[in-house]
Amino acid sequence: ARPGSGIELTIDQPLQYVTEQALGAEIAKTNAKSGIAIVMDVHTGDILAMANLVDDPTTNTAAQAPSNLAVTQVYEPGSVFKLVTFSAALQDGIVTPTTPITIPPSEVIDGWTYHDAESHPTETLTATQVLAQSSNLGTIKIAQRLGAKRLAAQVAKLGFGKPTGLRFPGASPGLVLPLSQWNPTTIASTPIGQVDAVSAQQLLDMFNAVADGGVFVPPRLVRAVVEPGGTAQQLPHAATHRVIAASADAELTKMMEQVVSPTGTAPEAGIPGYTVAGKTGTSNIPRKNHLGYIPGAFYATFAGFAPAENPQLSALVMLKQPSTIYGGSTAAPVFSQIMRYALHRYGVAPSPGGGN
Repeated sequence: ARPGSGIELTIDQPLQYVTEQALGAEIAKTNAKSGIAIVMDVHTGDILAMANLVDDPTTNTAAQAPSNLAVTQVYEPGSVFKLVTFSAALQDGIVTPTTPITIPPSEVIDGWTYHDAESHPTETLTATQVLAQSSNLGTIKIAQRLGAKRLAAQVAKLGFGKPTGLRFPGASPGLVLPLSQWNPTTIASTPIGQVDAVSAQQLLDMFNAVADGGVFVPPRLVRAVVEPGGTAQQLPHAATHRVIAASADAELTKMMEQVVSPTGTAPEAGIPGYTVAGKTGTSNIPRKNHLGYIPGAFYATFAGFAPAENPQLSALVMLKQPSTIYGGSTAAPVFSQIMRYALHRYGVAPSPGGGN
């Protein structure tokens, strides 16, 4: 036998502990089946915390998951995926933050009826309000203007359907429907996160790119390799690349701040003294045979970053089958608790004008 090499992770132990405690408490509170929470350094891509917990019915507490669900498990993300449509539409000049969008009570596409979470008459919202209120129909209208080809290209550009680069055993690249297999409803279902299946880490990578001014920063979990003699060999960061034009990214960030406002879907993600930008997601859980969805079973997600005007940290929280289904009510408060600790731990100055 010969001495092997060790590895030095990017994980911050105190932050990992706080992340697991906050996530575990919410799993117990909402009787969720499992939960994932990840915190990243916006500019380096270093993963500072990565918690994967499952419900233990014998003790009614959360326990460590048998695998790294953040990269091995994929799911239909729901409305957090709307950033794909909005980033492309802003970049290509399809909409501006103030563009009015007329939204009907429902819309039938190829025999399937699409609607918003809450019933409403025909109304007109700005693109910012569409995102802040998470209107499915408004997002579909914008995606139709964008077109299938540009939408599919943005899905790929933001890293979905590809390995994250972490090289973690069993990591999934996700399941992305090729453009050649799109049908008439795909242009409506894809923008609202009901077609492609992605990992939590891939979602956070997209949000982190928005936080970094539109530059995609590959995530990193291993900082160094420690040789048998004790010498640490530092590993380089992977190359970054731009995925969203800087001007469009700045507009998108301001729009995402409204999600955390009192009129948005996630005021509970707010942090006193800091501006937060983010997005909620609530999505159905498919049956094992993929024929339809399990009634009353949902994933609840919130992802975002802070401070919005000078992002330093990004994070994602996802809960599987919580009793309270909406991401703004379950995942958002956990995000707030974790990010509040992280911002203070890393000495990030409060926002000049205060929080959202």
